[in-house]
Formats: sequence, C-alpha cells, structure tokens
Amino acid sequence: MILSKKINHFFSVVECGSFKNASKRIHISPPALCKSISDIEEILEVKLFNRSNKGATLTAQGENLYKYLLPIRDNVESIRSRFLQSKKKRT
Repeated sequence: MILSKKINHFFSVVECGSFKNASKRIHISPPALCKSISDIEEILEVKLFNRSNKGATLTAQGENLYKYLLPIRDNVESIRSRFLQSKKKRT
C-alpha cells in the first residue's frame, strides 16, 4: 500500500475519533486500518494514537504529525481541484 493511502487512513482515524468508525467510513476492515496505522508508526518510530474502548486520541507525536500533514493535504486538494477544473475547460 502506498504511503499516501496510509496518510489518508491516519486522517480518517483522527477525524472519526476511532478505528471502528474510520474503517466504516473508508470501507476497509478494522484490522487492515490498524495495520496501516501501525505501518506509519513503525516507519516514524513513534506511537500516533492512544487506543481505548472509547476511541482513539492523538499522542503528542500524532498531534505533531497531524499539524505537519494538514497543510500538505490541503495544498494537494487545492492542486487537484485546479487540475480538474482546467481539464473540464479543455474538453
């Protein structure tokens, strides 16, 4: 799985507040989502979420990653929208 998909998984857990809700939102199994997040944690050698029966909350390292990635995600979405608009104008 490419890293960008794993990053989208990370954002889904943050936004949904739990692995269970995020897995429903993005249509993958909870174990697959947990594996995806674990892969990121292994790559970065940090724990990103505090996991409990009540959900998932960001650790300090997870919060730092979120703050770092958020503007990048927003910029990518902006660029994507511009390309799509440009493509529509040409057709």
